Amino acid sequence: MLTSLLYWARRRLSAVQVALERYPPKRRGTELLRGLRVAEGLLVAALALAAVRWAALFIDGVEERVSTSSGFEMHLDLTDALQLYIFLFGVWEPSTTALVERLVGSGGVVIDVGAHVGYYSLLASRLGAKVSAFEADPEMANRLKMNVEINDLGSVEVQQVAVASDQSGRVLHRGPRHNRGLSSTSPRWNLSDAGTVDSARLSDLVDPTLLSRVCLVKIDVEGAEPDVLAGMEDMWSQLSPDAVVLLEVSPRWWSEKTDINDLLGAARAEGFQNWTIENSYSPLRYLTPSRHAEPVPVKGELSNDVRRHDLVLARRRVWD
Repeated sequence: MLTSLLYWARRRLSAVQVALERYPPKRRGTELLRGLRVAEGLLVAALALAAVRWAALFIDGVEERVSTSSGFEMHLDLTDALQLYIFLFGVWEPSTTALVERLVGSGGVVIDVGAHVGYYSLLASRLGAKVSAFEADPEMANRLKMNVEINDLGSVEVQQVAVASDQSGRVLHRGPRHNRGLSSTSPRWNLSDAGTVDSARLSDLVDPTLLSRVCLVKIDVEGAEPDVLAGMEDMWSQLSPDAVVLLEVSPRWWSEKTDINDLLGAARAEGFQNWTIENSYSPLRYLTPSRHAEPVPVKGELSNDVRRHDLVLARRRVWD
């Protein structure tokens, strides 16, 4: 019954997305039709999210294999919020996805740190890149490998390891079943201790001969950013002049107080400028995934007093 409900919700939300493409916000005379479609989409999304959250109290998982809007397939556990969003809307982080599609091409190299179930790794491979994917959580790493296999993507190399500042190992703090994307080696929120995992510096994990071909580095590690960046300080000068780093930074989650501007000092010293990119997890945002936002230049210093910065680091605007 739950699966039938979710597939119905997926079809309805797809219909809403198509309808809203026909009713852009500035077209006169479509305000009422647009408003009704938005209301329908929000109601359907809320019903699906609530049903899965309730079901997760009684079942271990809801496994489904689906195609994304970008054309690759994923085997998903729908009790996890990130995976459920991909199932319902066909996309994850629309503005970031659109930026990746503009940055990555055939022959490029992509480094995916905190790859989770592999959405960006699969997307980059589909675009023709060679991908090095790193995921600390063994359960998520196994699902990532499964998703690579079902798409027959030999260009994706998966390593189950915590990217960090040394090789001493890290304790993995696993997110709750309904949001495994919160898993991190950064201790917070009394997340469950899932044991110790291997760790290594990113500069030791990536073949140095590939660095000049890197077009994209994506880092999403839920509060462990200082540890990751400390292990790649010697990489910034070796990255391609056109390389872009997508970095989610969560200063309020850092176990040690580090100024975000000091954290980015090594990158800035090598000419990397800072932009921010829009990123909302509201279902409303996902009703119009094709309307992506452009990166916005950072003016002045970044603040530590925020829950999250979604940053784009680049020496110049290579996405124009």
